[in-house]
Amino acid sequence: MSAISQSDVEALDAEWRQQRESQKRPLIAQVVGAPLSTFLLRQQVDAGGQFIEVFVMDVRGLNAGISSVTSDYWQGDEAKFQKTFGVGPEAVHFSEVETKDATGHRAQQISVTVTDPETGEKLGAITAEVNLDIAALYARSAQR
Repeated sequence: MSAISQSDVEALDAEWRQQRESQKRPLIAQVVGAPLSTFLLRQQVDAGGQFIEVFVMDVRGLNAGISSVTSDYWQGDEAKFQKTFGVGPEAVHFSEVETKDATGHRAQQISVTVTDPETGEKLGAITAEVNLDIAALYARSAQR
């Protein structure tokens, strides 16, 4: 998909946003049905509530795998992608801590560049949104 134009990327992003409000969701279903999405969902479940969502982006910043449906398809215009993939293989980006309205939990997104372990080539980026309150509970119980 890296050969598509920027206008195509923006059109896909707009389509994703429209599909979130629709019964017909072919683009979203394609990503949700990807084996990577199944793997990410398993990791989220196995983490016992520590992850709110986990998603992987390709070299354009488009969702390649998601544990839950994201608000948009294109992450390439956001810091989570620009400050990781755009910086290099060792880059890590921490978002500001925010309070989730629905739960009141504190959350933070942590993003890193995904690279090929053999070549070091940048393949994309991954973001995990961490529920800081649940993670703190796990940390406290591990110290006991």
